[in-house]
Amino acid sequence: MTGVEGDERAVTLARENAVLNGVFNARFISAPAEDYLTSDEAQALNAGVEAVIVDPPRSGLSPRVREALIDLKPRQMVYVSCDPATLARDLGDFSRSGYAVTHVQPVDMFPHTGHVECVASLHKA
Repeated sequence: MTGVEGDERAVTLARENAVLNGVFNARFISAPAEDYLTSDEAQALNAGVEAVIVDPPRSGLSPRVREALIDLKPRQMVYVSCDPATLARDLGDFSRSGYAVTHVQPVDMFPHTGHVECVASLHKA
């Protein structure tokens, strides 16, 4: 498993949590997803990847990340979104690239506000 996160502090905490929980088959990289996914290292290491989980900022996935994920061709993707509009945009791109949206689950993490998280499951058709 490879985790990619642009925030170095979050990567440090992820590494510490992995050790505390006895997880030794994970590695964590501090880099913008756009840079990592399009790097030669990622292309070599991620050949045949089966599943990807993304949790982008409110602006959604950048076009470069969407293209890189489509090129990566994972069999399954899980998309965690805090903005239904950018989720819809990104799911449209994935759908046009052969992914089927199999489930979308809203999660109300902020009661009494208009903010709703959504978790979407996609499978390569």
